[in-house]
Formats: sequence, structure tokens, C-alpha cells
Amino acid sequence: NCFKILPFKKFKIDIIQTFNDSTKISILDKTKKITEDRLKNCGIDCIKEFRTFHDKNNIDKSLKKSLKNNADLILIFGVNAIADKDDLIPSVIKDNDGKVIRFGMPVEPGNLVLISTVKYNNKNKYIIGMPGCAKSPKENGVDWIIWRILTGLKIDNKIISKMSIGGLIN
Repeated sequence: NCFKILPFKKFKIDIIQTFNDSTKISILDKTKKITEDRLKNCGIDCIKEFRTFHDKNNIDKSLKKSLKNNADLILIFGVNAIADKDDLIPSVIKDNDGKVIRFGMPVEPGNLVLISTVKYNNKNKYIIGMPGCAKSPKENGVDWIIWRILTGLKIDNKIISKMSIGGLIN
């Protein structure tokens, strides 16, 4: 039982990218392309993107749109990396009755990932606060999290701790 091969399920995924006055549009475009390519490698082609100003009100509106859009998984790229569980993006998730499953993963790159859920229409929706390294096509810890979600495998603190004990991804 040390190996299990599971197919990726067809998920509807929304990407929320935040920006501020100094954000280059080319960075948002590149992040969108890299994320779409990452998801297409998992057989996902139902992807919608929202771009919003990096403040509480606008992020909240975009999150609500994604939930109403019936996204199964929401990936949020902030202007800055999420520094702690009380940062702007986690606070918006909590304001929407979301639950933070885990902040941080003991692996590099990918250590600043935020994994959370929101119950919407009686269904748990995953929301991932994406680390800055996910803007690169190089494999990182968030890939491992997304793969687990897309195959329907359980995610919790214990599992994340076991899958990434102090390691570096080569």
C-alpha cells in the first residue's frame, strides 16, 4: 500500500490574482499562463480567472464570485506572499466562514502555502493561498497539494507534515 495510482478528477478551478498600483500586467499574464499549463497537465481545462485590487473588499467580492461560479477549487495569488494566518487573504477566507486547514509546509519551494476550505451550497470547496514560487513552472510543494485535491485524497496537518519533512524539492 505504499503506492496508489489515482486519476485526476474533472474540477472547475478559479484563479484569483490580486494587484496594486505597482503590479505589472505582464506578471499577472505570466502567472495565469503558468497556472493554466500546470492545471492542463492534470487534465483540467475548466479554468476561470478573476483579477482584483489587493484589498479586503475586492478580494472578498472575487471570492464570493468564485463560490457563486461553483468552482471546486480556488487558487488565490496575492500581491505578496502570505506571511501568517492573520494576513489579508486568510482573513477574507475566515470572513466567509472558511476554515484554515494549514498554513505552511516544511518544504522549499512552497513553504508559504495556505490550505483552507469553505462550505458553500453544502459542499466543501478548497481555497489555496498560493506561494510566490507557484508563479514559476518549476515543481513545488503546492503541486503536491493540488494533486492530492484533484485525486480526492485527504489533506490535513498530519498528512502534510508526513509528505514534506524538512525537504527540498529538486
